[in-house]
Amino acid sequence: MERTRQIVVALDFDNRRAADEVVDLLGEACRSDKVGMELLTAAGPDLVSHLVAKGKEVFLDLKLFESPNSVAGAVRAAGALGVSMVTVHSTGGTGIMSAAVGSGRPATPHAFARRP
Repeated sequence: MERTRQIVVALDFDNRRAADEVVDLLGEACRSDKVGMELLTAAGPDLVSHLVAKGKEVFLDLKLFESPNSVAGAVRAAGALGVSMVTVHSTGGTGIMSAAVGSGRPATPHAFARRP
């Protein structure tokens, strides 16, 4: 695995301008970014689509904890945006975890998965 794929930069900002500045500053030196709930709420899904269009791997760190149906829908929506990873709160139990895995399967295989 390329070293630049092993580093995920946390875009822990409350506005898109600050996130864009860091992404632009790092350029190709960083290929993976984390977007959390605060930035997603402030900047919207367009930011995620923009990062994916720039060739970035996006880790959507939302710690989903909702009904299995809602978690499945959120994971599908994240996959449609092109994200590579989504966090799901495991204390929600196997129903939530199964729903997340099941709805994530049709998406592109996990970009960070280790390959032999």
